[in-house]
Amino acid sequence: MEEGVKVWAKGGPQLWRKGVVSKRVPDRTGGSGVARITVVLEEGGTAEFAVAADEEEECTDVKLRNVTGQASTLEGAGVEDLTSLTYLHEPTILYSLSQRYESDLIYTGVGPILLAVNPFKRVKLYSDDILAAYRKDGELRHYDPNYDETLAPHVYAIADKAYRNMTAPSNEYEHRSQSILVSGESGAGKTETCKIIMKYLAILGSKTGSTELGTIEQQVLESNPILEAFGNARTVRNDNSSRFGKYIQIIFDSYGKLTGAQIKTFLLEKVRVVKHSAMERNYHIFYMLAAGASPEQREGWAMGDLRSHQFTSQSGCYDRRDEVLDSELYQELMEAFKVMGFEEDEKASRPSGGGEGLPLPWASVFRMVAAVLALGDVDFVDRPDAGDGEALTALSEPSRPRLEAAARLLDVSPDRILNALTSRKINAGISNQVLLRVSKRKISCRKKFKKASSDLADGKSTNQ
Repeated sequence: MEEGVKVWAKGGPQLWRKGVVSKRVPDRTGGSGVARITVVLEEGGTAEFAVAADEEEECTDVKLRNVTGQASTLEGAGVEDLTSLTYLHEPTILYSLSQRYESDLIYTGVGPILLAVNPFKRVKLYSDDILAAYRKDGELRHYDPNYDETLAPHVYAIADKAYRNMTAPSNEYEHRSQSILVSGESGAGKTETCKIIMKYLAILGSKTGSTELGTIEQQVLESNPILEAFGNARTVRNDNSSRFGKYIQIIFDSYGKLTGAQIKTFLLEKVRVVKHSAMERNYHIFYMLAAGASPEQREGWAMGDLRSHQFTSQSGCYDRRDEVLDSELYQELMEAFKVMGFEEDEKASRPSGGGEGLPLPWASVFRMVAAVLALGDVDFVDRPDAGDGEALTALSEPSRPRLEAAARLLDVSPDRILNALTSRKINAGISNQVLLRVSKRKISCRKKFKKASSDLADGKSTNQ
């Protein structure tokens, strides 16, 4: 690093500071291969660093800047692909992303990878006109080998490239199924990015060839409100955090038309149903029912104020910080149920024996959600005077109405639930043994039972 070059110097609240090397002298204390440089900082003052003579461009604390006279591509908001920078390192990446972010340019390319920075606000990047532009650009790019891309990096471009490689490959190696991996920390925008990708692919694969989607395309997109209702929750960092992983498989025919989709969920955070931290909420569905369902429906489901239920009052947090209303989400959920084929009438005829494969009444799903809330309010007390063969715990009498409500909603007798929570049956050789639970073991079993019930409701909705 010669005198006069512009550099990034490590330090300060922003981690890196702009400066110019003003002096470079041998460092006698560090050996013949070490030089000491002085950097005059733009913010004022100076800083000194020891630099190895043979590793000047890879120095840990001082990095060369991509500026006029030192690099062909200048760092900052104009960098659409970070790999085009002459010096690619931490400070120039942070600075370029920051400058682009301030200009609402949230997408930046890193070779074949797209880096997205969550704006935490609505940006004008997803209009029909912008979508049409990337669609046209994708067609021209794929069929004209001499075509130069003119559009900025965008998630539409990633989705378009995957679609073109699948349906109209330029070589035999591209004509195969494509995968798009969306990863990032909590709150990075993975859920929204997946929805944007799904919408773009649904439009490209629409049989109408326009933004007017058919039934299948609508069903693919309307799966998102259902998944978010039962699998997303407010956390400390994110008001719509996905508490599960998902693998989305979108199926196209040989002509590139969308024919269906399959969504596999895994690693659902079941423990959130029974316990969540301060400043967090349980899953959205509980608050959506409380805000959107009618008083008559909530009365039928034995749902009171959320502050009266154990599973929704632990943290004292009942709303969202992103100004999204649970009542509006409830309406979106009902529309999604309609598109997905969920029956409106809970009493819809279903043959005895299961009715496997028939549309699932949405009210049945809501009844199970309400039953989970009711079970959370059931308590037990120990019976220290219990004799041999007698139950070691007894239902707390104030909890009896909640047990009866849960039994009614689950369409089972209260005694069956009581037996399931206070005893367990094990196989011992050729005989069966019934073990009675004390209250602490009962509480653990009750939580597992309620988590399983919640998972069952979520699983039914996903499978539908």
